[in-house]
Amino acid sequence: MQTRCCDGRSRTATELAAVGSISASTASAHLRKLELSRLVEHIRSGRHRYFRLSGPEAASALEALFQVSAKNLSAKNSPGFRSSAPNHLRFARTCYDHAAGELAVRFHDHCIARHWLERREGAYVLTGTGEDTSPTLFVIPRVFTMEVGNLDIASQPIDSALDTVKGNLWVLNKGPVINSKRGAVAVINLEQKKLLNFIFVGDSPIAIAVAAVPPPNQRRLCVVLNSGGVVSAIELDSMEVIANIQVIANAVALDISPDGRWAYVLHLNNLLIGNNINGFLSIIDMTAAKVVGGISVGRAPTRVVFSLDGQFAVVNNTGDGTISLIDVKTRKVSAVKVGGDSVTSNPQEVVFSQKNFPMWTANSGSRNASVIGKDMLAANIDLDLNPMAVAINSSGTRSFLMGPKETLMTIVVTAEGRPIQKTISKMSGVAGNVEAIATTPDDRGVIAIHSDTNTMSVLETKTLGLRAVISLPGAPLRCLITNDGKFAVVLCPKTISLIEMESVLPTGA
Repeated sequence: MQTRCCDGRSRTATELAAVGSISASTASAHLRKLELSRLVEHIRSGRHRYFRLSGPEAASALEALFQVSAKNLSAKNSPGFRSSAPNHLRFARTCYDHAAGELAVRFHDHCIARHWLERREGAYVLTGTGEDTSPTLFVIPRVFTMEVGNLDIASQPIDSALDTVKGNLWVLNKGPVINSKRGAVAVINLEQKKLLNFIFVGDSPIAIAVAAVPPPNQRRLCVVLNSGGVVSAIELDSMEVIANIQVIANAVALDISPDGRWAYVLHLNNLLIGNNINGFLSIIDMTAAKVVGGISVGRAPTRVVFSLDGQFAVVNNTGDGTISLIDVKTRKVSAVKVGGDSVTSNPQEVVFSQKNFPMWTANSGSRNASVIGKDMLAANIDLDLNPMAVAINSSGTRSFLMGPKETLMTIVVTAEGRPIQKTISKMSGVAGNVEAIATTPDDRGVIAIHSDTNTMSVLETKTLGLRAVISLPGAPLRCLITNDGKFAVVLCPKTISLIEMESVLPTGA
């Protein structure tokens, strides 16, 4: 049962009983003794308890028992401890932040024999020979996966948002929940890797957003949208729903301004499906908790995003090849044509830089990208791929674009929002669909998630060198990097994975 917890995940007594081929009551008795010995601990969610190893020290003790077991097995007629761990776990596994098992031991011995590693003062150091062999050979990602789908809810994560003040990740899950269709929000502290709470919200949830920097003495809010046109306002500190606000039907997306004053809900104007449907924004005053106005936007919109300072909001209109740029204070709308003359440019994604401009769009219909400057004019850049995802550095002067079934990354360097250089590089060792990409806050790295290979790749921005390809427990849906750059978060069906970025992109590397 302890071996099963070596991956850092939490599991119920019933799950651990099945692993150990014992009854649930016997497993519970063993777990009580292990808790008293401080080898395992539990967290409570609703009526269930979830057990995990108490920390790296417990994992190290378990690894020591494996070594004793291996020695006993090599001795004839030895009556000593024999592990019941499955053969595949004895051969290769991870244990918290390191590789373990027979394969890891072989790799360790191979590195020592070739003088790639040396042991000095109780620690391993990379020798000059090891550095010359491969600077990325010893990258072992530290990945922590939480199975959010089996905590009272048979659900899967569909969206997430960060509370940067407390370092909590708010994960929106879709139902069913205890034989109903209600959605739920899981609140997870990233540093502690601990589930803090579940908050039940409306039926068939769609999106979640968090106000990043509310003014002093103002409630810090999270908003959740469901398909019935209800926006639930949740206070971040108390984790309680404080208001449910009804908006019009056909809602598809929402965002909240960084100061928490305004929430914009994006709708399609009628029930027809196609590119001729005009979009509409409902404006919610979050202080008064009511709808106070609306704004018409372009055709077939799919998402709405506030700028980092809350001065602007933008809607991508995939049906007419435009974006709607909204001045939040005056509610003035500027329609900006992107991708050229074609109405089928299909701007899939729009991103603001830290200073709002330049901003970027990835136009999958016209195989190009657009850069919008302060003059509200778009400069279009032809690409050698069909861009489905875009990320930019903090200043907006470099963009990274990828497309489905592509192995190329395109980088465009701009000055004052205008293109001056285009570079295409082969992403050696990476293939498959690119679902989403993100850049680190210090502009040193880029991550990309691949939906058909169930992997995440990590690259250095200067050289576009591949640092790591990380296996994920399922097809990744979304990814983000925390504001402090410590964690990459990947949403997969029924799980989220937290990757410690220092383990794959060390400072000074």
